[in-house]
Amino acid sequence: MHKAAIRKQHIYIELLQNELQILGEKSHPNIIRIIDLIEDDDNYYIVSEVVKGGELFNRLAKLNSFTESQAADIVSQIMLGLNYMHLQQITHRDMKPENILLVKEDDDCFDIKIADLGFAQKFDKDKGLDLVLGTPLYMAPELVKHERYSEKVDVWSLGVIVYQLLCGRTPFDGKNLHRINQNITNKEVTFNNRHWQNISENAKNFISLCLEKDQYKRPSISELFDHPWICEIPEAGTQDEEI
Repeated sequence: MHKAAIRKQHIYIELLQNELQILGEKSHPNIIRIIDLIEDDDNYYIVSEVVKGGELFNRLAKLNSFTESQAADIVSQIMLGLNYMHLQQITHRDMKPENILLVKEDDDCFDIKIADLGFAQKFDKDKGLDLVLGTPLYMAPELVKHERYSEKVDVWSLGVIVYQLLCGRTPFDGKNLHRINQNITNKEVTFNNRHWQNISENAKNFISLCLEKDQYKRPSISELFDHPWICEIPEAGTQDEEI
């Protein structure tokens, strides 16, 4: 086998083992549980709990209606999972829609699990992290600028996910990686197009806080639990605007 291929395989194995270690140690209802890592002569297999609902955004694409309060409920579940990780001094580093899975196939059930912790890493609050990992559209400015960073990169990614959840597009897209990175570091988030006409000011403010470019001013997940968009989610049956 070519040396580059061998190195790539070793990196993949290390990611799988890291995911097993991180998830094997932790248990939370909004984080997928990894049971074992099995290998044979040709393959490695991750054995996880059964999650039947598929990716969150695939479900949303099939729905006839979806409300802001449903979105806030989903986001609060993501926050519960992330907050649990952050309290254990673990950062995900690759939060994106593909890594948010639904527990059940039922269209009325929006119980979610955070998945794919291959990039997750324990961190020291005093030292931070410096290895640049993640998916470009969801990477925080400090990652783009190759600065030392903290678990707040997950808060930024959450803001991008919420923006996408409410309007169907990402806030800092671009035709190529260079343009995406420029937008992430320089462009301010806006809510000007028609997709935001029926979205509350609380939701927009929540997103703006998550997408604070200065990581030292960006709130933590635990602080965001006090935001009115999260702590004042309408109860089931309350009238709510469709997105």
